[in-house]
Amino acid sequence: MQGKKDVLKDFAGVILEGISESIMLLSKEFTIIYSNTSLIKSVKMPLKEVIGSPCYRITHHLDEPCSPPHHPCPLTEVMKTGSPCARLHTHLDKNGNRRYVEVSVYPLKDENGDIQRFIHISRDITQMIKSEKSIQEEEEKYRKLTESISDVFFALDRDLNYTYWNRASEKLTGIRAEDAIGKNLFEVFPDARETVIGKIYKEAIETGKQTTLTEIKFENENVKGFFDIEVYPTTDGISVFVKDVTKRKTAEDTLMNYSKKLEESNRLKDLFTDIMHHDMLNPASIIFLKTETMLEDNDPEDVTDGLKLILRQAERIIEMIENASMYAKLQTIDKLEFEREDINKYIQDAILSNENMQKEKDIEVIFKPKGKQLTDLNPSIETVFVNLISNAIKYSPENSKIIIDVKDEKDRYKISIADNGIGIMDEDKEKIFDRFERVKNTGVKGTGLGLAIVKKCVLLHRGDVWVEDNPDGGSIFNVVLPKLPGI
Repeated sequence: MQGKKDVLKDFAGVILEGISESIMLLSKEFTIIYSNTSLIKSVKMPLKEVIGSPCYRITHHLDEPCSPPHHPCPLTEVMKTGSPCARLHTHLDKNGNRRYVEVSVYPLKDENGDIQRFIHISRDITQMIKSEKSIQEEEEKYRKLTESISDVFFALDRDLNYTYWNRASEKLTGIRAEDAIGKNLFEVFPDARETVIGKIYKEAIETGKQTTLTEIKFENENVKGFFDIEVYPTTDGISVFVKDVTKRKTAEDTLMNYSKKLEESNRLKDLFTDIMHHDMLNPASIIFLKTETMLEDNDPEDVTDGLKLILRQAERIIEMIENASMYAKLQTIDKLEFEREDINKYIQDAILSNENMQKEKDIEVIFKPKGKQLTDLNPSIETVFVNLISNAIKYSPENSKIIIDVKDEKDRYKISIADNGIGIMDEDKEKIFDRFERVKNTGVKGTGLGLAIVKKCVLLHRGDVWVEDNPDGGSIFNVVLPKLPGI
């Protein structure tokens, strides 16, 4: 007895007496243990006649449980499956007046998983479904209601044949109601066989469970865009509401892209602050100190050496500014314009751009073109080769060699730039291409933007870049670029 009181107490704490739905707590024998005020009002019977009576006697005026085909009992279904169940029923009040209700039954199980009680919730939908005598009038009202809503609404029977198709459905798909109603889902939309939609509809019919799908993408002859879909089981099949959320999805994607750009903008701001503080401060300080020394010292030879030093440091600052500008520009580009050109031409121009640095260290750059090697190129590709050759010269010992080679590998060209420099540790081989990764003990100076520019530019050319160890000491930087079709 105490256990029953505890159950009733817990139940009453969750379900408020003031809600519009009719609620009963039933025993395994379908006896009514508890009833809320809404049920008492709907059946128009005193509470003392309701409590202790079988539910089917109170709601259906029957002497035995409900049964198919007119009133399939949801309690029996729950007993079989152990899962909640929803059905449409016709209930009667004390005077025999019919009411159409949507019934949902939920099992209450003990610690062993055995069903001990049922929660029976019924929602009055009489205003939606009239009696058989006035069904035509109700259908007309229902049709007008569904035609007035802006969302797509249609209904299918249990065999997935269309039974209703509103005006919004016609507008979205371009398919008239008379061309859809009476036909099967897969006849109207053959592509649906290959999607999850058909499966979802069948499951809703079989299980009686409502299903919601969000931002489903359609891209076929009839329908294109993103849609939210709500599937409601009915006694005859399912009712489906479809809301076009393409504009919302586009707005969300736009906002997401804006957020990413804002994040990248903040990264660039931090980058330029870092360059100003760590990279440009050093050459600027050298220029300042050397200028002070030169003003105090009138020795012509010292002045000449000082001017050369100032020139080199100024060139470093200019290079940093140009690289920073190039990096920022590349971060805003998603694709490049290409022309059919010879890779070798850009490599030779890059060698000439580094000629003075090459002569200062007496380094020999060896490159022997093997005829024209054509592919899709943008002029920015020269920056890739200028940076890679410049790095190879900077970090190679004097009187050494840098070997450049272009190999034809079926559907791509592989450009290799090999030096005999200090080499790069394995754990840093990927990090060196990311300006926002700090690489230690590589001997690499400057802003580190050069290789970040190289990577971005190569990716925009639909290629790839990486570094590997040179067997003879040093590093080999590899760039692969796809060929043009037919070359």
